[in-house]
Amino acid sequence: MSAENNSSSKLPENLWRRLFGDWAVLRESPIPVADLSKSLEVSSLPSSGFYLMLALSTAIATLGLIMNSAAVIIGAMIIAPLMNPIISLSYASVRGENILIMRSLLTLVTGILLVLIVSYATTSLVGSRVIGNEIISRINPSLLDLGIAIGAGTAGAYALTRSKIGNALPGVAVAVALVPPLCVTGIGLAFGVQGVIDPGSELSQPHASISFGAFLLFLTNLAAILFFGGFVFVWQGYGHWKVASTQIVLVVITLIVLAFPLNTAFQALYFRSKILTTINQIGVEHDDWRDVHLLQMDMDIRSKPVNIRLSIYAGEGEFEEADFSFLEKKIKERIDRPIKLEVYVSEFKKLESKFP
Repeated sequence: MSAENNSSSKLPENLWRRLFGDWAVLRESPIPVADLSKSLEVSSLPSSGFYLMLALSTAIATLGLIMNSAAVIIGAMIIAPLMNPIISLSYASVRGENILIMRSLLTLVTGILLVLIVSYATTSLVGSRVIGNEIISRINPSLLDLGIAIGAGTAGAYALTRSKIGNALPGVAVAVALVPPLCVTGIGLAFGVQGVIDPGSELSQPHASISFGAFLLFLTNLAAILFFGGFVFVWQGYGHWKVASTQIVLVVITLIVLAFPLNTAFQALYFRSKILTTINQIGVEHDDWRDVHLLQMDMDIRSKPVNIRLSIYAGEGEFEEADFSFLEKKIKERIDRPIKLEVYVSEFKKLESKFP
């Protein structure tokens, strides 16, 4: 009887192990300090392979940005090795390893300069001056981009401390997108004042200069990876808060400074969402607005009142002064701020089949 009881009591335990394995395996320990240090020392080296892969990824990303091809840009992100010296710098900062800090800084700074030079040269060689959606999307960074960088920096550092999830690093590189913003910075320098907005793009005018906005996005990604990567390393026992305190304070100050322009772009995104929702709701609730279609919207939230410019298609006689006043009232109610609204109407004539 006792043997049967012992057998039945072991059954759930055996089933658990068959399904999930040993508990010690589930609680995977971090990579030993010596192994991680050696790995990051190697990845921080300013080697010929690093510069070759970075130059190739830069050329690919720049061509993808000019072609307005998201697939090409993603491919360039996967092979770009620029995240390696940043993670190494974050790790060295929380451990106080000065040699690794200087080596990582050297690799990072020279890598940044290489990306700017190659993207500038590639753009000048191609000769295109058209600014499409893929470029525009990287010159108006907001707090949402900071959130992405925080998640990517945290994930990247944690993946390095666990041998079984190291294959997640390419996905982290795609998420944080370090090289494309730098490429757009180089593209903006090559364009100068000769850049032409693609009529098919989502915005007719970017909210920031090409080079400034793109480099702001890169700095946002860089600062977030340095801080939150360092936080993960300390949390995992690789570093010490006392050693990292100075570097952490500097990065936090940088993040606070960056938060102001990022918040401006986030507010623009928020107001844009509010206005689009308002126009869509009017179209649903009022049958006479069914043939009114929004083509383009631009705004300047830094002006007082907020300047909003809309371009719409409407049927002949379907958008008059009364409709303009109604729309202006609804937008004011939704965003709760004084606005100056401009609406450019392109009328079209609708022909329909007639049935007896």
